[in-house]
Order: sequence, then C-alpha cells, then structure tokens
Amino acid sequence: MALSESQARALRLKRADRVGDIANAQADIDAIDRELAGQITPTDPVVTPPKASVLPPIAGPLTPNAWSNPWTPSDWDEPKMNGYRWSPNNVFLDGTDLKVRLTEKNSAQIQQTGAARSAKGRWEVDVTLAAPTPGMIQAPLWTYNNETRDELDFEWVGTNGLHLTVYAKGVAVWSKTIANVKDGRHHIAVEYEAGKSVIFIMDGVELDRVTPAQTKGGAFPTSPMKAYIEVWPSLSEGWAGKWQGAGSGLTMTVHGFKQS
Repeated sequence: MALSESQARALRLKRADRVGDIANAQADIDAIDRELAGQITPTDPVVTPPKASVLPPIAGPLTPNAWSNPWTPSDWDEPKMNGYRWSPNNVFLDGTDLKVRLTEKNSAQIQQTGAARSAKGRWEVDVTLAAPTPGMIQAPLWTYNNETRDELDFEWVGTNGLHLTVYAKGVAVWSKTIANVKDGRHHIAVEYEAGKSVIFIMDGVELDRVTPAQTKGGAFPTSPMKAYIEVWPSLSEGWAGKWQGAGSGLTMTVHGFKQS
C-alpha cells in the first residue's frame, strides 16, 4: 500500500529524530570515554584548597581570664569604644583558624599571657583581613607592656590603609601610614630589641626600621612586651572614618602565629 506524501514526510522526520538521538548518545559516550582516559578536563569546577599557613595555628582552649594558658580572650567593657566591649564570644576557633569578629556592640581581643613577654624577638602573624570599613580598626598584631605602656602597632585603620606606630611610655614617638596596602591575606612581622630597634615587615618586605635616632626626642620602648590581636570600632572619625555599625558582622581570620 503506497504512502501518501504527508505520511512519508512524517516517517522521514521521525527517522531523522532517531538518528539524531543515536548521534547525541554516541557523542556523550565518546566524551565520557575520553574523560575517563584523562584526555579532557572535567567540566566541574576545580576547588583550590586553602593555602596552608607556614606558621603554627593558635590553639585553644580560649578561656577568658585563664592566665595560665598561652592565650586568653579579653572580657570587659572598653571606654574607648563608646559602649562596645571586648566579648570572648567574638573570638573562636574554626578548624585551625582563629576568627576575630566585630559585631553590634561587641568587639574582640585576644592576648598572650604574661609569660610570653619578650624584650628581644620576633612576632609573626598570617592573617586575612576583613573588608576595609570606615571606623573599623583591625590590629592583627600589636605588642604592649601594660606597666610601662610601651607599645608597637601594626593596624589597618578604616579605609585609610596600614598604620605603623611606636609608643614609649604611652606617647607616640614615631608613626608611618602606608595608604596603598591591599586588603586580603598578609604575613606580617615585628622584630624588636628593647631600647635599640623595631623592624616592621610584611610579605617578606621590610616596611621600615626604627631606632632612637628616628623618634621624637630619642624616646624609645625599653620594656618586654607581649602580643595582642583585636578588632574594634574607633570613635575618632578624623583618624578612621565614621563608624556606621557592624551589620551582620566583620571577621578577621588569623591562620597562624609565631614568636621567636
């Protein structure tokens, strides 16, 4: 029985569809075979594992006022922060990373205990900064002696870049601002010899070397110090910009720390 023209056209279209299905299936099979043989790169995105820190992580427990531990979170109100307080809940471990968070009405600080004080040595921190935010101070490394008020600061100030400061007996005797420092991850270090020198280093580059010859009146820190890590909101709008609040929270991540 002869087919009509319309019937014949329908059968030809059906055959073409089947041939196309077979061709597509074969192409899929061929692609799978090549992928299994290592001839093509899988289409799934390749996830790059986070870079491991060359510095040892800060280990717990992180217990407030536990002065026998290597580190302790601060837990008190701070007048310089206009109602914000140092909250131990804003310092916590996430795997091997230390998270230091600034949230609404709570800042974060962790400090070495007194046994770690040194008058000659090097402190290093591997840190990923939070996004630069007006009014927010990120201090992944500063050292201090609360009896003499000698101090060395490595701070990111609002959106104004990196500020380096040397204090002797509570008075700033030397400072430097580096405005074009990128945010993100950095390996920072301070080398200190009491009464003689301070060296600020970032990502293997010496940022500055300070001696009594460079300070106001030759004043210089002379006492042993220990390290602090913190984030907080500044009340000094002219220095750090206007603080608008932390929103859902701002987090600085410390991947490692070393004192030598």
